[in-house]
Amino acid sequence: MELEDLKRQLAQAQAREHQLGETRRAVVNLLEDLDDDRQRLTRAEHEWRAAFDGIRDAIFMHDTQGRITRINRAYRALAGQDAEQALGRPYWEVFPPLPGPLPGCRPVHEHELEVRGSVFRSRAFVTHDDEGNYLFCLHILEDITERRRAELVLRRRSEELAQANRALTQAIEDLTNAERVLVQAEKLAAIGTLASGVAHELNNPLMGVMNYVSYAREKSTDARSRDALTKATRELQRMADFVHNLLVLGRPAGEVLVPVQVQVALERALDLLAADVRKLKVAIRVALPEDLPRVWGTLAPLEQVFINLLLNAFNALENAPVREVCVEGGAEADRVWVSVTDTGRGVPPEARDRLFDPFFSTKAEGHGTGLGLPTSQRIMQGFGGDLVFDPDHHPGARFVLTFRPARFGSDNGTDVSVP
Repeated sequence: MELEDLKRQLAQAQAREHQLGETRRAVVNLLEDLDDDRQRLTRAEHEWRAAFDGIRDAIFMHDTQGRITRINRAYRALAGQDAEQALGRPYWEVFPPLPGPLPGCRPVHEHELEVRGSVFRSRAFVTHDDEGNYLFCLHILEDITERRRAELVLRRRSEELAQANRALTQAIEDLTNAERVLVQAEKLAAIGTLASGVAHELNNPLMGVMNYVSYAREKSTDARSRDALTKATRELQRMADFVHNLLVLGRPAGEVLVPVQVQVALERALDLLAADVRKLKVAIRVALPEDLPRVWGTLAPLEQVFINLLLNAFNALENAPVREVCVEGGAEADRVWVSVTDTGRGVPPEARDRLFDPFFSTKAEGHGTGLGLPTSQRIMQGFGGDLVFDPDHHPGARFVLTFRPARFGSDNGTDVSVP
């Protein structure tokens, strides 16, 4: 009996020893697993810290009170403090130095800061747990100083490029205008040469015919014949004026110029056109300064220029509700200008580029030769000035004469040769 008890006790002891061995092996395995987990966690933490510190942008995290809970290497470099000095302190006392916290952390918040001459873009990200409780707010400070400088340089380069483009456009426009002027000058020279030859051939016989018609009118005793001869004389005078314009168009430049008073030439032109002014009931307003300087030119051709411009203005005033012609002028540093403006129908846009083309006219068929403006421009250019149309004036039309002021040479009308 005692032997059986001893056997049973031995079996129980062996069973307990086996169970303890199994438990010991299980504990050893568990400890090994825990050690592996600890090593993995340690390795993961090292990797996370390395990645966190390896980010070039400055990063810091803070709690609900704004106290710093974690920072990376870039943030430590900007703040000039290590983790022990920064952790637990309000971030606005560390970096970026601010009077208080940035605008409240929203799920995603961006803010631009300028600190110590550098520009940072601050982005904030709020993190919550699964139950919606606030965990921390993560701030990323990206240094965008170089980007802003590059943008500034780019804007300046863009402005310079735009300015250069405008200058190039203006240069192309000036070149186009110069080419058009050159073509116009060559055209005028060719037409002038031809017209001058034709005018010389016509001028002498025309003068003879005019003299014969005038003589016949004076000797005629029949009223109807005298009336017909008067009309013939008027038409012959139109032909003579046309021939005169052709001669002026073909006249070479470089003639001797004298100091001329613009007011005198204008007054003579208005005297010759007084009948037209009364017939058309045109209001003439002259606003030339009394001290307007004399200009380089010759009186008779300048008088013809005013006649041409005034006749064009009168023609434009037909059927106009307000019939007014205004002559204004002034002096600047290196030029004298006079404008002739009417309140008529204006110049059609499609005709403006051809106004100074010989034989081009906006008047009705048979009412214009198309030589008045090109002849006048030729005369003005011979004076060293110009005649231009003002496209920006409306309503009506405005033509501007420019002269060289006669500041040197004789002031009493003596001929002075101008190179």
